[in-house]
Amino acid sequence: MKKLGIYIHIPFCTKKCGYCDFYSVKWNEVQEDRYIQSAIKEIQSYKRLGDKFVVDTVFIGGGTPSIIKAESIEKLLNEVKKIFTVKKDAEITMEANPNTLTEDNLKEFNRIGINRLSMGVQSLEDNILKKIGRSHNSKEALEAIDRAKSQGFENINADLMFNIPGQTVESIKETILQLIKKGIKHISFYSLKLEEGTPMYKLEKDNKITMPEEELERAMYHAGIELMEKHKLLQYEVSNFAVKGYECRHNLKYWNQDEYIGIGPSAHSFLGSMRFNNPPNLTEY
Repeated sequence: MKKLGIYIHIPFCTKKCGYCDFYSVKWNEVQEDRYIQSAIKEIQSYKRLGDKFVVDTVFIGGGTPSIIKAESIEKLLNEVKKIFTVKKDAEITMEANPNTLTEDNLKEFNRIGINRLSMGVQSLEDNILKKIGRSHNSKEALEAIDRAKSQGFENINADLMFNIPGQTVESIKETILQLIKKGIKHISFYSLKLEEGTPMYKLEKDNKITMPEEELERAMYHAGIELMEKHKLLQYEVSNFAVKGYECRHNLKYWNQDEYIGIGPSAHSFLGSMRFNNPPNLTEY
């Protein structure tokens, strides 16, 4: 059977970050329960494909998946397993904000089969985190990594952002070194691009912030590449670096034009030669 990736979009956040243009709404428990019911129905709608594909990757993104109940995530994964054969060694990733990860929910995420965490660290400079509207600080990010490792999570990605006003090449390198010292084996290294409609886009248009010059942005990127590769985190895609064997198998599907289905509002799918997507509207979904 052909291999299939599944992306599940959890459209909830406690608050919106200043740079984010991904679809999300403010979380509440009633909305969570209604969303889970709808997502289960959408998974069931693919029943006809159950004997044609074997699922080898699941990526639970957002939004902030780690703010909803582990029980809700488990319901979605169980429904996937009812419809499809899921490989025993399937990569099952969940995105998480550092300050949402507790010892208790990490135990539950581990129990239900999450075997890869993608943490939205973004920076280990508190002034930078505040500037972009993140709800955690550097101490909480580092403690979350330790906590996740203590609960059995070895495969951890750290999202890291550069090209933020106020950053320097040296501060980027210091953040990368701290993550490497914590045993992080995968770093997603993104350049901040301000998208229309986000708060930071408006701040720039109003001349309240000034983005780094292109030359500095390139210097940050190349310094990060050089440092990570020196420490055996090898570049395997424009923004992704990993110790050999820790590459994100789900992300590689997008680059290799492999087939995947997207569940949830705003999620995209690619089946056969057709691309399609769900509306970015929770009520409509």
